[in-house]
Amino acid sequence: MSTPVDADTTVFFSVYLSTDVTTDDSGLAEAFEKAILEEDWLVLERYPHREMVLDLDAEFHGPADKMTVEYRRVMAEIIGPLGG
Repeated sequence: MSTPVDADTTVFFSVYLSTDVTTDDSGLAEAFEKAILEEDWLVLERYPHREMVLDLDAEFHGPADKMTVEYRRVMAEIIGPLGG
């Protein structure tokens, strides 16, 4: 979920669900997801602030980007009529 804070800031919330995690190892799954997000954050901090690219043809997307591609597609549908 995305929640706009102001014109330049959005807070993203996510839920992690899995059928291959038991109660006993849920802490490991949480730690793994947190480590991945921290790695992503380190990469994103290297880039200057820019608007989200909604044009899906402007960047390369691989299989792991399926959720990001869908998110951008939906955002483009919502923003498209407002921006044009």
